[in-house]
Amino acid sequence: MFRPLLSFVVAFLFLASGNRANAELLLQSYSPSAHERFTGASFIGTGLNLSGISNSRASVFELNQWATMISPSYFLTATHNAPAIDKSFTFYETNLITGASTNRLVASGVQIAGSDLWLGKLNAPLPSSIATYAIATGNLLGRTIGVVGTSSQLNGQRLGRNVIDGTIPGLTGVAPRPSDVGDVYLFGFNAPGLGADEARVEIGDSGAPSFTLFNGEVLVTGIHWVQTTFRDPSTNIIIGTGSGDTQAGNYAAQIQAAMSSSGESARFVAVPEPTSLALCAAGSLVLIYRRRKRLASQR
Repeated sequence: MFRPLLSFVVAFLFLASGNRANAELLLQSYSPSAHERFTGASFIGTGLNLSGISNSRASVFELNQWATMISPSYFLTATHNAPAIDKSFTFYETNLITGASTNRLVASGVQIAGSDLWLGKLNAPLPSSIATYAIATGNLLGRTIGVVGTSSQLNGQRLGRNVIDGTIPGLTGVAPRPSDVGDVYLFGFNAPGLGADEARVEIGDSGAPSFTLFNGEVLVTGIHWVQTTFRDPSTNIIIGTGSGDTQAGNYAAQIQAAMSSSGESARFVAVPEPTSLALCAAGSLVLIYRRRKRLASQR
């Protein structure tokens, strides 16, 4: 039942920038004070250590690429937007871009298990003042996530939130890399209760992370891969949009194997299900979307 419904109900838009301009992470109601990491006086990420997340865009003409550290030398990003060797990344210790920072170059990288997940390695380990993040494993349905994305500011980072609605194992056929196959989770752009903070990924966000908080720790949940368009199965009419991330925790064995010769390893943390809801088929995603939209209209 699941596979035939997929192409009819959920369409995917590739997030690669190519010749298209970078676009900022979309918020329901954007506020520079709330959603900009480096200039937000009331930043929603205050108190979170985001020092291990970097993006590379140093001019408005440069393709925006991302690195999220999972060990002192290794980072995750998207295969379809993977940085070239010797690409430079700067990691800021605080949420002040004028504060202490460390620069590193990309030394190597590898696609993980034929998916859109790419494991990169820096030319030297980062100091302990820069965070490394464990990766969340388990059923993430219903979890609230922080969604990191592009800012209009050079080297800026924008932060919003969303809720994971469903999963699709073995997503295939996303152009222009139709041979890539990966496990994704989806989050629609209509979540009740998140208000102005609700986020949807845009062109330029490919490779940036989403994360969840568990026992006070920032855990990587996924890496941005696609945008989604949800259609009503009875009418084929578009009823909403959303985003899809490669679910990083589903590749624990492959990530560890790729790092095994380096003396470094990633850390994985099993998180409990935040809800008893266990819907993952495409038709069920439409039902979730309708319910969330109805609840949002009742706020």
